[in-house]
Parts: sequence; C-alpha cells; structure tokens
Amino acid sequence: MVLGPRLARLSAPVDAVVVSSLIDLAHLRQLSGPHARVPFLLYMHENQFFYPRPPGQPLDRSFATAHLAS
Repeated sequence: MVLGPRLARLSAPVDAVVVSSLIDLAHLRQLSGPHARVPFLLYMHENQFFYPRPPGQPLDRSFATAHLAS
C-alpha cells in the first residue's frame, strides 16, 4: 500500500498523522500533498540500529535507513 498518495486524496481535513517507525516518515511527508502542513507524529517502538540481532546476522539496512530519514 502506498500511503502518501492515499493521504493526499483524502477529502476530509486531517488534524494530524500518526505513524509507527515502520513507515519512512520523510518520504511520506514528501508524498502527502496538501496534508504535508499538518503535524506528523512518529512513534519509534524499537531502534533498528541497536536492536539485538542473532550472531552473524547483518543489519537490515531498509529499516535502519527509514529510521535515520524519519
């Protein structure tokens, strides 16, 4: 699901947007159109840079990059 274009098509006014850390907030704001001026709140449940991984498992860069961009 692509959230940005769907957010831009909403006809009702939006007071705020709340997202979890699984969403890349920087890109969502860029794609949100007229709703980019409302407050965006980011809830980070776990920090992917320091989340313990099994020995030998590399860092999942997609989530880590999304956290850094957000």
